[in-house]
Amino acid sequence: MIIVFLLVFFGANEAVFVFPVFSVNRRQQVMKRRAARFDWLVLLTFVLAVVIEGVVYYWQIQPVYYFGEGTKHIATGQVPPTGFALRDNATGNQFNLVDKRDQVVWLLFWGPWDSQSRLQLPEFNELYETRLKKEPRLWVSSVLCEFPQYQPGFDQGMMPAMRELYDEHGLTLPIWLDETGDARRAFDVRQDEYPTNVILDAKGVIRGIWTEYYSGLQKDMLKVLQECLDEIPLTDAG
Repeated sequence: MIIVFLLVFFGANEAVFVFPVFSVNRRQQVMKRRAARFDWLVLLTFVLAVVIEGVVYYWQIQPVYYFGEGTKHIATGQVPPTGFALRDNATGNQFNLVDKRDQVVWLLFWGPWDSQSRLQLPEFNELYETRLKKEPRLWVSSVLCEFPQYQPGFDQGMMPAMRELYDEHGLTLPIWLDETGDARRAFDVRQDEYPTNVILDAKGVIRGIWTEYYSGLQKDMLKVLQECLDEIPLTDAG
């Protein structure tokens, strides 16, 4: 139909001239568009390759932390709020962080319902009896936390599970109760991140927080602990 129209409108001679020119121009435009698309595709591929290479390199140079952040935790280097109290499960006495200044503090937040807590407690208890208990510059405590629930508060119903765990493994770790949840919140410990280990130096500064647990993680924590202890002369420990 287009050819007939051109023959009628321009005449046979002009139509034969115009149609090939139109086809060539059209072909050139298509080729230019394709070339432009190819150039953009090459550029995009190059940019993506550079970005991927950068991300891979970044992760290769980062220290590996499987569950917890350790010394890379966002709270490391900060002084936590001290307006909370823990209650000694055995004596009923209360404890505040201010009471333990000039000592290194190791807090283990846990719950008897948590599988990883049940994994760490026996290992931690052995470490406590063989090494930590004898260190006068260190104060260690396991902090029993409230059960995850919609309504905050300490559930006394989990005490039998705690005693059963202690009896099963012959645990001797001192237990302090975080009845209000204030201690957990002071260190921003989430209820789905038990157990959480916190080490503070003698000045009350957080030196590391390890969320959750796997066997062997204690080596990392002991390294930080020793650094904190080395900052205190042994004769100064009270």
